[in-house]
Amino acid sequence: MADISRRVENQSVMVTMTKKGRRVSTPKRHHFVPQMLLRRFCDNGGRLWYYTKKAPHIGVASGTPETLFYQTNFYTLNEGGVRDFSLESYFSQLESEANTVIEKICAAARAGKGRV
Repeated sequence: MADISRRVENQSVMVTMTKKGRRVSTPKRHHFVPQMLLRRFCDNGGRLWYYTKKAPHIGVASGTPETLFYQTNFYTLNEGGVRDFSLESYFSQLESEANTVIEKICAAARAGKGRV
């Protein structure tokens, strides 16, 4: 990423402009619980219900998988002043492949099949 000329911040994604004028989106919200797993526990409205011990006065609350269980730039490495997002990209690819396998297992279970 040595050809970075400027960065434009957005709410959940950092857009990087290269010298060649290409836009490359890099995620800022790094989920320590994958969204593909969180979505499997959502209600019909796409909400996930949770309780946090750090704010017991709130009680049980709801949120979407996009807004829960993440930390900003959690997997971002900073090497000599240059941000490296490769770890988050790797996890994203891995989770995508895992989701395909998990979906096949869930579909087989819903269909009442013992094996995938």
